[in-house]
Amino acid sequence: MQAVPSKAQSLRFDWMFSLRQDLLFFFLPIPFGFVMYFIAQQFQATNALLFAIILQEITGLGSFHQGATLFHFIDKTNRTHYLSTTNGKLLFLAAPLALFLVTVAGELYFTALTFFIYVCWSLNHAVQQNIGLLLLYQNSHSNEAKIPRDIQAWSQRWMALCFALIFFRRILLVGTPIYDMFLVVIGVSALLGAAYCIAYFVKLASELQNGKHMNVPGFAFWLVCVSYLIPFAFLGNDYQTALMVPLIVHWCQYIGLNYVVVQRKYGPERIDDLPMKRPLVLYSLVGFTLVFIVAAMYGVGKIFEQNDLLSNLFKGTVLGLGMVHYYLDGFIWKFRDKFPREAMLPYLVRPKGDL
Repeated sequence: MQAVPSKAQSLRFDWMFSLRQDLLFFFLPIPFGFVMYFIAQQFQATNALLFAIILQEITGLGSFHQGATLFHFIDKTNRTHYLSTTNGKLLFLAAPLALFLVTVAGELYFTALTFFIYVCWSLNHAVQQNIGLLLLYQNSHSNEAKIPRDIQAWSQRWMALCFALIFFRRILLVGTPIYDMFLVVIGVSALLGAAYCIAYFVKLASELQNGKHMNVPGFAFWLVCVSYLIPFAFLGNDYQTALMVPLIVHWCQYIGLNYVVVQRKYGPERIDDLPMKRPLVLYSLVGFTLVFIVAAMYGVGKIFEQNDLLSNLFKGTVLGLGMVHYYLDGFIWKFRDKFPREAMLPYLVRPKGDL
């Protein structure tokens, strides 16, 4: 009979990067986001939305994380791969420009629909990032309890959908004929989310019973993922304030993830792919440049806020930048494709000997 491991043997702390970096990038942004949210609530209700926008841009996290996406195209090898063919130029130059212009036009003529699409894409983008990060926590070379990818992914997707639907119901559907009936849709998504969460625990218990160990940081991050949109469901009275906590968490994750890639990737053998010999300085410069540009746009937008056309052009520009970021990330981090898998993944996973 196989001996059942002790509780101490069943638990290990295998951090994705390190204790300090994981806490800084993946866990501490959660209380930080709540602090920012509750500070915003100290302002009068009419000013809460404005404060939320200003606060997030002052911290620079939102714009900096979009700059992290653009940094990948400064790399000569990346740029050659993505832009050397006609198809590449269409996908990475023409399509982003068209998406940006369509978003700006949509904000001018189909404001509600454009913003709704932006919100849905934002939520999906953030959840997909969580799914990918959780996979990075799973150590394939160790005796760790391994949860099937479909259980990991769908437990997050269904719970995210449930919390998103709660937000849409309390903000958009009050006073409509489907307000009460919508609870059925929320209930179905909640049941499916709960089913996948139960499947996660059942599989985890089975793995532990078979002598595997549980990676505590990975399990903790899964808990973060399945509860990720709870603040969105129940806090705030508009999209910006309701999503403040999840967005801050998302931005910190992304900035940290790219920081680690830049730090590890550009050693002596790769440094010539960049126009500057100090990769982390260049990474910061790109991020802060976009922070400055977006902050300046907010200032101009404030000056012309009484002009509906200019105000909507400004809002469309901000949304357009976000849409382009979501679009490009779908290629940069698509590890099913050979190039991004070889260009990024080796710098995010630990070699077998480090486990």
